Formats: sequence, C-alpha cells, structure tokens
Amino acid sequence: YRVGDSVILDQGKIKKVLPLQEKAPVLVTRGKLAGLKGMLEKIEKKFATVSSGKEKHIVSLNNIMVVEHE
Repeated sequence: YRVGDSVILDQGKIKKVLPLQEKAPVLVTRGKLAGLKGMLEKIEKKFATVSSGKEKHIVSLNNIMVVEHE
C-alpha cells in the first residue's frame, strides 16, 4: 500500500484497497471545498486537480480521500 491510499476494513481486516490515482473518485475532507465529491483528474507534486461536474479545482493531496464509486 502507498501513502494516500484508502482502505476498507471489515472486522479489523483489510477488505479492499482504494489507490490514490488518476480517475479515482475522491472526497475533499478539509478547506473551503470540504464535502466536495469529484473525480481525481491529475496529480502534480503535492496537489491534485479534482473535477466535479463542469468545475475543476486544485486541492492539496493532504485534503482529499479516495472513496468507493457510488
């Protein structure tokens, strides 16, 4: 596993790993965009471009979490 990946646990055991990569669905967890769900389009150094609808936002990698597809 890599830093930034998310894991889904089931009774303390890893059930699934959600890698932090382009095209992954993400949730912004902090900042003025907290709560925004979108698709990770590009990763550059410590920032990510997240698209939500027609809008694109640049967000710190520290402020996003990979989530499962809905």
